[in-house]
Amino acid sequence: MKARLYTGRHTGPILVRDHKDRAIVQEMRFYVPLRLTGAYVLDIGAHIGAFVQMAVCRGAASIVAIEPDAQNFRLLQANSGRGGTSPIKLLHGAVVPGDYQEGHVDLWIARSAWGHSTVKIRGRGKAQRVPAFHLAGLLRNVTVLKCDIEGAEYDLMDELMALPSSVQQVAIETHYGRQAWREGAQTLVTGLRAQGFRAVTPPVNVNGGARAQVHVMVRS
Repeated sequence: MKARLYTGRHTGPILVRDHKDRAIVQEMRFYVPLRLTGAYVLDIGAHIGAFVQMAVCRGAASIVAIEPDAQNFRLLQANSGRGGTSPIKLLHGAVVPGDYQEGHVDLWIARSAWGHSTVKIRGRGKAQRVPAFHLAGLLRNVTVLKCDIEGAEYDLMDELMALPSSVQQVAIETHYGRQAWREGAQTLVTGLRAQGFRAVTPPVNVNGGARAQVHVMVRS
């Protein structure tokens, strides 16, 4: 099954499994304001590769994409690099903070393929052990950071509040399913502003709801 992905320049095909994947592909319109030509991109929570494909089509210099779920990762592999020449490195695993010491981490499986996370909340049942990657090591030379990891962004606050100067653009989906997350989202956005980032567009509610927002920001 295929969907149509709008990259900001044109619309092209991307492989999907169902209507939920199609909805994720449609969300890529929120990321169109990012300047991707010549960018060094890190995509955390790459899902099936819609943002990777957008970066390829718009001429990114290189892309590193990480996705923890095995089924998502297989579709990410199938979708990556279609019709482009950008060097792409795909990593199967999850991103963890610097003080995490183990080589693997639990991925809690949600009912929907986009909802898996290293954070356990109601609705996420069995856990799978997946490789763990420290965010600091992945950020070297990155100029564009895209992060959508279903609440686990708050576990990475230390790193996100002190991004390397090379990172000039960020696109982060913040989640609000817990009171602590709502407070964390405000802290995160304030911390990004303190690093010189400003919003390119107003935050966008994902799927028209109030449980998650996409923030696209650029460093002044």
